[in-house]
Amino acid sequence: MLDRTGMTVFGVILGKIWTDPTNPTHAYLIAAISGTIYEIYAVISQWKLGSTFGKSSTGLKLISDDTQKNISLKQSTARELGPIIMFAAPFLLVLDYSQDTFNLVKSIFVLALIWNIIDAFVFIINKKHKTLQDILTKVTCVPDPNWIGSKYGTNAKSNKHSA
Repeated sequence: MLDRTGMTVFGVILGKIWTDPTNPTHAYLIAAISGTIYEIYAVISQWKLGSTFGKSSTGLKLISDDTQKNISLKQSTARELGPIIMFAAPFLLVLDYSQDTFNLVKSIFVLALIWNIIDAFVFIINKKHKTLQDILTKVTCVPDPNWIGSKYGTNAKSNKHSA
């Protein structure tokens, strides 16, 4: 979530700098492109490595509940489906910049916001601290035993801090 937020903010700032204030289509397009690039990265990174930069930097990774190994491409794509739809929505404005299309895109963003709020509540009340997207895709976020500084893996002895 940390890296997705950063990429979104980057896209919005870029959109504000490089666009005509009287026509927000370009701002939406730049935000959509940066978000789409992030989502492609997230799907591939979670599938191949088990984590994105944000999870890696905190020593976490994703595993499949069924295999206890890295998640599949299908799980990674399904896990990111909400954000993929949210970031793809502004492309509609490039095709047809009308009030109806603008209202549709706004509705998609509102639904994404509602999803994220529900997801946060599910995480808080779930005993295993799993998000709704993790429950639906059968994915668990766990400590990465290969992370430098991990107390869970084979590197644990060599990474203890000395006083």
